[in-house]
Amino acid sequence: MSSKPPLVSVCIPTYNRAGLLHECITSVLAQTFEDFELIVSDNASTDATTDVVNGFADSRIRYSRNSSNIGHLENFNRCLRLATGEFVVLFFDDDVMLPGNLAVKVDALRRHPRAGLVHSSYNIIDESGQVVVADTNKFRQLGIADGASDSVEPGRRALETLLRSNFINESTVMIRRACYERIGGFTDQLRLAFDWEYWLRISRFHDIAFVAVPLVNWRSHSTSLTDLQFRRINDEVSSGRESIAIARVETDLLSRARVEESYLQEVSAAARSEIRKHLRRQMADDVGGYAGALLGERGPSASVARFVLRMCRAYPGILSYSVVWKALLKTQLSRRRVLQLKHLARV
Repeated sequence: MSSKPPLVSVCIPTYNRAGLLHECITSVLAQTFEDFELIVSDNASTDATTDVVNGFADSRIRYSRNSSNIGHLENFNRCLRLATGEFVVLFFDDDVMLPGNLAVKVDALRRHPRAGLVHSSYNIIDESGQVVVADTNKFRQLGIADGASDSVEPGRRALETLLRSNFINESTVMIRRACYERIGGFTDQLRLAFDWEYWLRISRFHDIAFVAVPLVNWRSHSTSLTDLQFRRINDEVSSGRESIAIARVETDLLSRARVEESYLQEVSAAARSEIRKHLRRQMADDVGGYAGALLGERGPSASVARFVLRMCRAYPGILSYSVVWKALLKTQLSRRRVLQLKHLARV
């Protein structure tokens, strides 16, 4: 292998995904652009991950196994530290690159030197790899430009849009290594939305490029981080550790709100008011959703009620939304009574 660093570092942080990792790695090695290294950072998997990686005879692969599980966020940061290329891709271990993915994005970053990252449209596939939604992008859903053409969003405008919605799918992203060297890695303030905060941080200093054609197949399945979060809540509640689940959820929501507030100071006064209203609505939905997950099929819960009330005291604006009042009502009533009220509402 040449002593010259590759132009692109493709990083796959992985944990116990041996069943899907082979397809993921195969798709990277099949890229039309060949000047890359492939770093697989194994977070102490207990399955056949090592055998899967060792089954490939390609000198571009660098396999690094952590001696213990360091958490998904730190494993992502470890990938950034290991990368040597000018451009870096952090790719989920269950997703699939289409053949032109790297070539198109390298070209985009070369043509737009002010862009700190480029992302693209993508296809959604199911667990078996079948496309269930083709050509997906939130740019189109949010009405940014026309969503059907390549574009470059000025950093400040991208920041304002990101505060409303994370329109960037992480597996479609290629960033400049210079961004990492300037702003550091992913923050430990957030456990679930750390990628979103990173795009916000990049947009402080750089534009955001977008490629309108799908270049990645993103897999939707029941082991996503969000699904695992709700499953963990259910497990903790059912095993008598409700207080631990509540404390973690509350910490996550408050941490995200603090991050949002810090970035709100950087947008225009006119945009700030409208974005705050949107964020209040989002917080209300999240509080209601988490309260429902914490309650499950149980009846009244004083501890879940106190969680909702604490969130209301921290963010009184969420009391404007019925989802919060419904959550409070459910914490006071039996499951049977809630179902009776729903029936009456439909009559």
